[in-house]
Amino acid sequence: MAERERVKKYLKIKKPRKFTREGVSIKIHEINVLEDHVSLYAQAWRGTEQLGFGKDGSVDIERFRFFNVPSLVEDKNGDVEREIFEVDFDEDGEDIKVSKKIYFREDRDEALKQILKEAVRTVGKDGKNITKGKVGNTVSTFYPVSAGEGIVQQYNTTTNWATCRGASTGNGVQTSNTTDVINFLRRDVSGTRFGLKRFFFPFDTSSIPDTDGIDSAVLSFYLQSISGSGIEVGIGIIAPTTQASTSTLENDDYVDCGDLDTPQEVATRPSPYDWSTSAYNDITLNATGEGQISKTGVTKLGVRNVYDIDDTLIGSGSRSDYLTVRMSDYSGTTSDPKLVVEHSGASSTFVPTMQII
Repeated sequence: MAERERVKKYLKIKKPRKFTREGVSIKIHEINVLEDHVSLYAQAWRGTEQLGFGKDGSVDIERFRFFNVPSLVEDKNGDVEREIFEVDFDEDGEDIKVSKKIYFREDRDEALKQILKEAVRTVGKDGKNITKGKVGNTVSTFYPVSAGEGIVQQYNTTTNWATCRGASTGNGVQTSNTTDVINFLRRDVSGTRFGLKRFFFPFDTSSIPDTDGIDSAVLSFYLQSISGSGIEVGIGIIAPTTQASTSTLENDDYVDCGDLDTPQEVATRPSPYDWSTSAYNDITLNATGEGQISKTGVTKLGVRNVYDIDDTLIGSGSRSDYLTVRMSDYSGTTSDPKLVVEHSGASSTFVPTMQII
């Protein structure tokens, strides 16, 4: 069903109202359901303090856009089942995948509220600079091009670190995982075989007007779980990737996640072992990263672990840590990887009149 019809189906039956989620109150003034996205105007408060938007926090009423609006929300009593995998260790210290089931219900109203709350959390600022009545333009939330999102790996094929890291091709592609280990770096129990994964996250950002400036860009991952042996492998955000196609991945893309030795990192390296589980965690792109946001096509971001980027050989014996994040094949849910972009152009002429949620 086209996005317009999917969303209109539930917007028609909702009464005007304000809503609150996790201490954030949001007032929606208008919703426009377009063919490929939902556009709305809203104000927000944290507690009793209003949040400002825009680069300097002076925007009173911001416009938010959401592409590929999800419809499923987590509910232990829900009737939609998804199987995910988390990593654990057996008695010999070998890593094993543990299957876990999570349940959802279809609730488009609640899904829209959750993603709007997340967008507000990501870009909302102290409201001391708010100019009453100032309207923003715009905060856009993008989810990955799912067929082109995933990993290319080199896994357990060599006893030589340099061979694993510098291979000209991968030996496995995964584009249909509901979860994956975003920092993956492994040395097996005997210390003789290595494994690396390189991640690709293409976002279709072509709907950003060519004349708009990019004010900020935040990449967010929903962390499912943390486990491992304590080496706490970090990650770096790479841009652009050069995968042959943004709608698919192949083994040859193993070498396309930035230059081998000097990839362009577009964010301060996060401390993912300080991340919160069962929640989104944000990585703010720097000025170089903002410059990689495409207004005519696909923004291509990648993730590699820092041992891979820095060519640092981990110690002997079995070494591995796991940061399991939800991927876009958690399709239809409110926890896919996302890119939130603040962009500004000509001032909006919108005059708020009503709430439609």
